[in-house]
Amino acid sequence: MSRILLQRSVFIIGRLLIPDNEGIVRKIRIAKDDKQLLLKDLELLDITQSSLFQDVYGFSQAQNSTMQLEDSKEYFRQGNQFNQRGNYAKAIESYNKSIISDPNNSETYFSRGNAKAVSGDHEKAIKDYDEAISIALRNQPYPNSDPSTLVLTSYPLLLMVYFNRDNSKSELTNYEGALKDYTEAIRWRRKYHDHSNLHYNRANTYMRLCNVKKALAEYDKIRLKSAHSLFIKGNALMVLGRFDEALQHYEELELKGMKSDIVGSNRVHVKNIKDKIGSRDFDIYIEQRKNGTNTINVLVRIAEGRFNSQNLLFYGNAGNVGNFGGAGFPGGKGLQGDSFMRVRVVEQNGDG
Repeated sequence: MSRILLQRSVFIIGRLLIPDNEGIVRKIRIAKDDKQLLLKDLELLDITQSSLFQDVYGFSQAQNSTMQLEDSKEYFRQGNQFNQRGNYAKAIESYNKSIISDPNNSETYFSRGNAKAVSGDHEKAIKDYDEAISIALRNQPYPNSDPSTLVLTSYPLLLMVYFNRDNSKSELTNYEGALKDYTEAIRWRRKYHDHSNLHYNRANTYMRLCNVKKALAEYDKIRLKSAHSLFIKGNALMVLGRFDEALQHYEELELKGMKSDIVGSNRVHVKNIKDKIGSRDFDIYIEQRKNGTNTINVLVRIAEGRFNSQNLLFYGNAGNVGNFGGAGFPGGKGLQGDSFMRVRVVEQNGDG
């Protein structure tokens, strides 16, 4: 039979004439808790119900009405597989079926929200994240307790859901709402984890709201001083008119080998501003960003002297760090944002 070949097995027909007391026959007992782990290992070898029981008789036996199938978990697993393959429409369909079977699983809403977010449907993604948060908080033994007192298995999902929901709010330009979610995600953090991504995204949100001082304070909290974090901090310093410090950051980047056109252009522009200002007094005016725009306009006003105004276009930051996935479920794609912080510096004389 084809099934024997697919199972890579041998069937012995007849009475087995080997005595048990010879130590030859071994019995292996599989614990109930290990079954799901073993099934996942077998999937890697393409050993599943669908691959083993392809014949009609085998399929009918495997799917008979007396079997107690865990429909919600199976649909959830299928949704994750479609999600990982980038087939988000199919993933959402599977998550829908899983939710019908078990409407009280926060992970399913979270994963379906991720699939919707990557598909660009952020409004519906936010609704799924709302439900995931509601269920997760409702299922806590002490819903109103401080996050730091909860068991380890309680906090990761809430941390990730808040983080992903604020990304979707940012995509919809709901920056005030995003700020609240980033703050809530930080509240659910653990002290021994690095949470640079949380502070980075919250800093970006402050930049979008033109609150550069608070953005700079968030950038200072980033533990991993990567080349990119130095660059975005240099941009924030430049917007605040702290040109000497900004120049130092750009020059430090080039010393570390990051000699890109982006860094070089910003360095040259800052140096140009410093040379024009010289020892004279100046002030900085940051224009409020208009809805839908990704440019911060900064006006550098010189106290005295007359020279033509000059527009300088600075390269801005990359967008937010993308979504979290999770243990056993996908979701860490996309939402990298656009180059949202292009800075235009206009120099004018004191009478302008």
